[in-house]
Amino acid sequence: MKNILYILLFTFIVPPQAEAYIPRAHTIVRKMTRNNGRREYQVVREVILESKEKQFKAREVWTIAHGDRMKLEVTSLDSENPWKFAILYSAKQRKTLTQQKALKAFSKSPDFFEPLFHDRSSRSLTKRLINYRFLPQWITDAVPPAYVDGETKMTPEPFISLAPMEGSVNYSIGASSNSAGGNNQTQLWIEQDSFLIRKGRLRSQAEFVNSNFQTFPGGLKLPSDQRITWGDKNARIKLLAAETTKTKSKDWKLDTNEAGAIPSDPLIKEFYSRFR
Repeated sequence: MKNILYILLFTFIVPPQAEAYIPRAHTIVRKMTRNNGRREYQVVREVILESKEKQFKAREVWTIAHGDRMKLEVTSLDSENPWKFAILYSAKQRKTLTQQKALKAFSKSPDFFEPLFHDRSSRSLTKRLINYRFLPQWITDAVPPAYVDGETKMTPEPFISLAPMEGSVNYSIGASSNSAGGNNQTQLWIEQDSFLIRKGRLRSQAEFVNSNFQTFPGGLKLPSDQRITWGDKNARIKLLAAETTKTKSKDWKLDTNEAGAIPSDPLIKEFYSRFR
């Protein structure tokens, strides 16, 4: 009888500290980078683009050195509508070929979130999260703790909270709602135990959801299934393979004899201009 009373007292009186504890933003970001690998990789995916009127299917081959150096080669899987193109990514630009086979540079889209899975340092990932507006700019300032009445008072971080999602507890980073109560702010959901990115809402209100993560050599963790939704359109993405590689200088160039321009179809062009 005493044992039962102790259990009841512990359950209802002692607060669940482990579940209520929220780490500082720097701690969360540091642990997120541990999922982003330490080698060069080749990643293969299958993408299905859908709108109310049409559907396209393509194969993507990514060459990835880190978050600021990547290459994407895309090939149509429709034998009746063949096309192929490639995109090069650097820290600030994306380059692709025009219809005239000229290499042209563009600014990277604020909806291009792939680098979140490949930043190798907490400094670079923090900067990227700020650019996506998941974290405030002041997070990079060295704010010393204040001492009040003999106790350490840390700078509040109200942009981080706990949020349940599909049976797991997540850290929600960003503003979940605006002053009018609408969910139109940027937000990122990070799984509490694994620090994997489960879901994101971008500035444009486009959303992506990741599931069924796999682990690869060098510590890289990627979702086997990913879904991106924007308006009445969506992309379903399946991870086919991921392996380490050793890149050469030719891997960071575009072959004008093989690759072409991004197709002019509005659905393909929008997806590969915004999310890639």
